[in-house]
Amino acid sequence: MIGMSTSPNRFSHITAFPNALGTGMIISSSQPIDDGLHGTMATAIESFEAAFSRFRDDSLVGRIAHARHGGDFVFPDPQTAESLFTLYDQLFAASGGAIDPTVGEELTRLGYDARLVFRMDREPEYQPDHDHPAAGTAVSTANRNADHAEGDRSTWDSITHTNGTISTTRPVRLDFGAAGKGMMVDLLGRMIERELPDAEYVVDAGGDLRVRADSPIRVALEDPDDPSRAVGVAEIGSGAFCASAPSRRHWRVRFAEGAVNEVHHLLDARDGRPASEVKATWVHVPTKSTGSSDEQHPTALADGLATALFVTDPAILADRFTNAAGTLRFQCALMQADRTVAASSNFPADFFTA
Repeated sequence: MIGMSTSPNRFSHITAFPNALGTGMIISSSQPIDDGLHGTMATAIESFEAAFSRFRDDSLVGRIAHARHGGDFVFPDPQTAESLFTLYDQLFAASGGAIDPTVGEELTRLGYDARLVFRMDREPEYQPDHDHPAAGTAVSTANRNADHAEGDRSTWDSITHTNGTISTTRPVRLDFGAAGKGMMVDLLGRMIERELPDAEYVVDAGGDLRVRADSPIRVALEDPDDPSRAVGVAEIGSGAFCASAPSRRHWRVRFAEGAVNEVHHLLDARDGRPASEVKATWVHVPTKSTGSSDEQHPTALADGLATALFVTDPAILADRFTNAAGTLRFQCALMQADRTVAASSNFPADFFTA
């Protein structure tokens, strides 16, 4: 997303968390967020990062990555953690293993670690040092198997979880980036709804939106080939709207044989290859304007599905993600590598035509 259009007085109160989750978060609201609520939000963001950040060695995920013999790891907010893990169960199953938190191993090998994450837009070229775990990384399965015995790589279905506790038997590099940011957005949205029950708001976390509005807002859809341009406009009522594209998170890797290839963070976990057939995705998960909904975590769902669409047939996701009444839980659109666009019938956007 590259812009949001509303009445100038409608969301006149702005609250920012500039460094949250690597992208920053901006909350636009019809009522002010006081210092107390701001502090509660800041604490929640720090606690979430301390649990789930792959880029912090002191996080719980960092401890899992360095636990030589594995162990039982208790997350500090069990209900939220278990909701996130359960969503990943669903995404893993629906995608045939293409969406898998253990892809953190592949992302690290490609150089997407703490040294790269803070400089993507400024310095996209990354050449691994030969004493770094990412050195000589190739995208192919053959090179992965040079480091791991056949069948030795952990996958999400080999890791157990219950009541917010993950159990492992070896070090595992987990990456919850496909849906984790959306989950944090949902947590902030619920805080606002609890403390300011009559407020309209938009939580914007770098392209992941959660909205509660009495009437729709207009959102420009970013062109994945030119972030300064739009390819369409969506009208979003209450709910979540998430976009995903490799255009802002890509870098170049010099492999052992000397070739330099451009890679990005949207991988198919089954083979470790960056997805190449889709340029951009957009997902809308509607909720009721009152805040009550069958979807307890609509932004996490939209965030996860926006990633899954890069590696999974939309028809399969539509079949797997329906509610108890048999109604589809989301609408979506995607742009193919040739820039053709496909959208579900109720997707709330108009795309520009040449």
